[in-house]
Parts: sequence; structure tokens; C-alpha cells
Amino acid sequence: MNKKPKSKPVVAKSNKTDAILKEHKKLVVSQEAVQRAAMGGAQPVTVVPPINLVRYDLACGQSPKEGFIGVDLHAPNPDLRFDLTKFPWPLKDHSVDELHCSHYVEHIPCREVEERDLVAGGEAPTEVKKSFLGKDHLFAFFDECWRILKPGSKMLVIVPCGRSNRAFQDPTHRRFIVVELFFYLNHVWRAGNKLDHYRVNCNFGFSVQPTVAQHMALLSDEARQNAFDKDWNAIHDFWVTLEALPPPAKGEALPVLPPNLPTP
Repeated sequence: MNKKPKSKPVVAKSNKTDAILKEHKKLVVSQEAVQRAAMGGAQPVTVVPPINLVRYDLACGQSPKEGFIGVDLHAPNPDLRFDLTKFPWPLKDHSVDELHCSHYVEHIPCREVEERDLVAGGEAPTEVKKSFLGKDHLFAFFDECWRILKPGSKMLVIVPCGRSNRAFQDPTHRRFIVVELFFYLNHVWRAGNKLDHYRVNCNFGFSVQPTVAQHMALLSDEARQNAFDKDWNAIHDFWVTLEALPPPAKGEALPVLPPNLPTP
């Protein structure tokens, strides 16, 4: 009996995606031409920055961010349609210039990755199983983000503050985010707190900008910080900018952590 060939996962792709990627490959002007022009050996050239970098809006919903390739599973017309909870993603290592992810992280399943969460299921290669099985879904998500980002590239993550009504109003929210969570995505912090045995590979630096209730502007800096630390609904959302850092070299000495960083 002839066996049916194994089907490969299909990733829907739009004409917009093709155009963006094609444009991304164009060279606006060569460095050699710039040097010739500077030396008077050619007509002056106008140097403009590259346009249409490879940028993805993960879980874009019905309103993908302008200039980004929208990725979603359930939205009616995303540019790319694939499941962000199935691993690994169909995107190449270090191929992305920027990521945007607004109000998705709080929806990530609150459980460990199982065989049903692998693209190839039980037939996935051994190295894929070893990499993902048993890993917390949140760590798996950020590990994939780190894998596809170019070193030094950035990702904006927008999440509701865990001490706000916004965090609990949607019955499909599965995680309640406090800003200290993002330290777990940094290798130096994990190692410094003896948590480098955790099943997570990514290495992100980060900065946070909160969006706050209007009355917060009337408070002193000290009173505002006290409210941020203790009060409900003082902060609505966290806007977290992550920067993809390179993995630490083997044997590299870890820097001393500042004393004011949180501990587990």
C-alpha cells in the first residue's frame, strides 16, 4: 500500500507580505557610490535609510500596526496566518528587524508545552521536542521572539498591569502581568539569582513605560511611586521595550547585579 506523503503546515501569505519582503531586499545606494560621490568622482547621491524593514505585528487582530506584517490565527485577514502557540514558528533565525505585540501576552496559555503544541506533533524531530516539551508557554513564546530577532533589534510588548481592572475584565486572559516578570527574560538576572536552570533561553534587556490614570499627574513623584507600588488601577498598561541581546559566551564572567533589582 502506498503511503500518503506527510503534509507540511501551510502558512497563509498575502501579496502585501511579498511586496514588503521584496522591497526589503533592495539596496538604496551602495557604500562605494557614497564614497565616490564624497570624493567628487560621481554625481551627488541622496542617501536615504532603508525602507520596509522586516517587521511583524504578532497577534495583530483586526488592526495590524501600520508598516508591519500582521500575524494572527483567528483574525479575518492577516498577512500571515499561523498559530503562535505552535512551535517552532515558520520564521528564520535572526531574520526580523522589529516586533510589535499588543495585548496578547496575557492570553498565552498558562501551562507547559506538550506534543500537541508542536507543529509536527509526535513526529517532531528529537531536537525540537528537547527544545520545547515541558517549557512554560510564555517562555516558549519569548524564546521564539528572541530567535527570530536580529541581535540588537527591538520588540514592543503592551500588556495590562496585573493590578488593574483591565487585567481581569477579559475572561480569556490567562496571565496577570507585573513588571518584574520581564527580569526572567534576561540571562544575567536569571544567573545572578540562581535561576539559570529554568527552561528559557532568551536574553532581553528591557525598559518600561506605564500608562497611568489621569489623577496620577497631580501627585508628587514620591506619592506617585507609592501609588504605583500599592494601589489598584494606578497603572493601566505597561509598554515594555525589549532589546534582543546576544547569548553570553561560555565562561564569560557575569556582571554584578545592582542591589536594587528584585529577587525571586
